[in-house]
Amino acid sequence: MKTTATIELNGKKYPFRFGMRFQRNFMNHFDIDLISDYQKKIGLLEKMNSQKAFDVLGVFIISAINAGSKEPVELDVDDVLDCVIDDNSIIETMVSAFVQSQPKATQKAVGKPKR
Repeated sequence: MKTTATIELNGKKYPFRFGMRFQRNFMNHFDIDLISDYQKKIGLLEKMNSQKAFDVLGVFIISAINAGSKEPVELDVDDVLDCVIDDNSIIETMVSAFVQSQPKATQKAVGKPKR
């Protein structure tokens, strides 16, 4: 499931999206091949207790913006983090959209069952 919305950074509105394109952008930035490694990186956002976690947050936001944009957007991680520190509603908006975009545990597969 994909979710699209907008956020404002430095006075400019950016669309953002969570879905496969976001995941691909995020994984490519960190040169990740395995979903388990992707989940570990995303898991760093839960504690936010290290510099790596803040880097992940910046890449998380930039990946979502690039997934929602038609053309690649060049943003600096430090600039994005400065905006987020000034306006916490950015994190709340994006985390809420990210959680909504995740598959539900009870979601059933679509298609014909294997025999």
